[in-house]
Amino acid sequence: MKEIISDTYSWDILDDFISSLDPVAGEYTLAHNPSIPRILSGLFGYEPQYRKYVDDGTGRMAGFMNGVVIKGRFVSMPHFSYGGAACADPAVAMQIERSVSGEYEIRSFHPSSEYYSDKKVTAYLDLSGGHDSIFPGLKYNVRRQIRIASENGIEVKRGKSELLDDFLKVYRKNMTRLGSPPQPKRFFAALLDGWEHGEATIFCSYYKGKPVGGCFLLSFGGIIENCWAGTLYEYNKLFVPYLAYSEMIKYAIDSGYKVFSFGRSSKGEGTLGFKKHWKPEIKQLYFNQSGPVTGGLRDKKTLLSVYKKIMPQWANVLVGSAVTKYIY
Repeated sequence: MKEIISDTYSWDILDDFISSLDPVAGEYTLAHNPSIPRILSGLFGYEPQYRKYVDDGTGRMAGFMNGVVIKGRFVSMPHFSYGGAACADPAVAMQIERSVSGEYEIRSFHPSSEYYSDKKVTAYLDLSGGHDSIFPGLKYNVRRQIRIASENGIEVKRGKSELLDDFLKVYRKNMTRLGSPPQPKRFFAALLDGWEHGEATIFCSYYKGKPVGGCFLLSFGGIIENCWAGTLYEYNKLFVPYLAYSEMIKYAIDSGYKVFSFGRSSKGEGTLGFKKHWKPEIKQLYFNQSGPVTGGLRDKKTLLSVYKKIMPQWANVLVGSAVTKYIY
C-alpha cells in the first residue's frame, strides 16, 4: 500500500471515497472532515497533514487519515474525539495506523498501538429508521421528562453566530464548575466561519429568556455530533437536556443524517448514563500513542479539586485562552 503525505487535499477524490464508507459502522468519523487541520492551523499554528493510502494492485484509494503536526508529533485529531484511518476494513485501518512512524497520537476505534488509553467511549445513535425507530422506544420516564421540560417553558433555538454568546455563557460556567479551562471564543467562531463539507450549528435552551443550556454541533457526511455542551446545574430540575436532545435528534433525522453522536464521555461518568437513556451504541475509543501513556493534568484529581475551588470563571476563561493550544 502506497502512502502519500501532503499539506493539501483534493475534495473531489476524498468526497468519492468518504461517500463509499458507512458512518454507522464507524468507517469514517466527524474528524475526517479535511477542513479541521486548516482551521486548527489558523488558530494554533499547527502544521496540517493529509495522508492518502492507495492500493498497490488497483491504484484506488484504500484509506485516508488527516491530522496536524505539533512540535514534530503527528496528532489525529487534537481537540476532537476521533482521528485515525477512514477505511472500509478495520484490519486495514489498523495496518495504516500502525504504519505511522515517529511520535504520534492517534484517536480511533482501534487499539493500534501497545500504548493506549481506553478511558473514553462515545455514543452513536443510528438514525436510519427515522423518528419511529427512536422516540416510541424511549422509556416512559424519558418521554415524560421531555414533556415536562416543554411544560416548564423551556424554549430551544437553533442558530449560528447569533447564538454564540449565549452558548458561551453556559459553556464557560459549566466548564468552570467542572474545573476545566474552556476553549476561547475565537475557537468556536473559527469553526462557525471556516467549517466546510458539513454544518456548524448551535442549539441553545432558554428559560424565561435566559440561556440555561447550550450545544455546539458539527457535521460531516452522514454524521452530526454534539461536540461541546453544557447546562446550568441549577436548572437541571427543569429537565433542560431532555428537551434539547430531543430537538437535536429530530433535527438530525429531518436533515437526513445517518448518525447522531452524543460525543465522548469517560467510563462511569454521569453524563454517559444520561446518554444511554436514548439507547445509542456505545463505542470504545482508543487514544493510541507512540510511547508510554502518561496522565495529563485532567487525571490529577487532587489538583483538579483545588483548581475547581479557587478558580473564578473570569480567570478560568483567561487560562483557557492561554493553554488550550497545548491541552487537547
